Formats: sequence, C-alpha cells, structure tokens
Amino acid sequence: MIKHENFLEEAIKESEHSVKKGGYPVGAVIVRGGKIIARGVSNSKKLHDATSHAEIDAIRKASKKIKNKFLNNCTLYTSLETCLMCFYASNWARIPQVVYACRKTKAPKDYYNTSVKVRDVRSKNYRKQKIIHWKKLENRAKLIIDNYEKSK
Repeated sequence: MIKHENFLEEAIKESEHSVKKGGYPVGAVIVRGGKIIARGVSNSKKLHDATSHAEIDAIRKASKKIKNKFLNNCTLYTSLETCLMCFYASNWARIPQVVYACRKTKAPKDYYNTSVKVRDVRSKNYRKQKIIHWKKLENRAKLIIDNYEKSK
C-alpha cells in the first residue's frame, strides 16, 4: 500500500534541501507506481525565475524522466499547499492527486499573491483533482518555514 505520509516526509525533506540551496522552504516529490520519480525544490531566487517553484521543478523533472507531459498515473506531494500557478501546472500535467502538509493560512501572507482558494478554482475545472491536506505533518512542515523566516 502506498503511504501518503512517507512520501510527504520526503517532500518536507526537500523543503529543507531547498533552504540549504538558497531557496524557499518548499519541497515536492512526484510518485508513480509507489516510487519517487522526481524531486523538486524552490529555485526561483537562485535562477531568477518566478516560475521555479518546487512543484513546477518536480513536474518538469518527472515529465522529462517519463518522456511525457502528462503525469496521469502520478501523485504530487508538496510540503506547502500549492499556489494557483502550481495547482494549474499540476492540472495541465493531468496529475490526479495532490497531497500537501502545511496549509497556506499557516504560511506568511507574502507566500501567496492572492486570496483566491485553490478549492474554489478547482470546483470550476473540468478535470477534477483530488486534493488532500495531510494534517499530521503540518507542524513539521511549518517548523521549516518558521526557521527560514527567522533566519532572513
């Protein structure tokens, strides 16, 4: 059985790696067939690229690895609830399920540029995605964000 918690732990570890590499405290992994096929970190500061979020990084790597832009047999695990850009990218990649640890309401307001909720936008999409908040790991993911904010 695939364990959401184990893969979400890996996404949280990626958020720690992201900070060590000079990025923001967000990490992601993409899982297919019970195996991690891609890992992503937030490289936007280092790359000077506003689109280089952890989820986008993971989506790009997963698509390249399987040589297909559609990731319909995959799950995206992310340490922080996706922004609208990452949600839409996962939707365009046809990822059927997104699992996250920390809700956006727990992160600093400047992490998101809108008050629009992914759940509201999702309800209007023709391609539905299952979005799961894994509350058990929220405090662990938030601790990395808090430590990052203190160190700035």
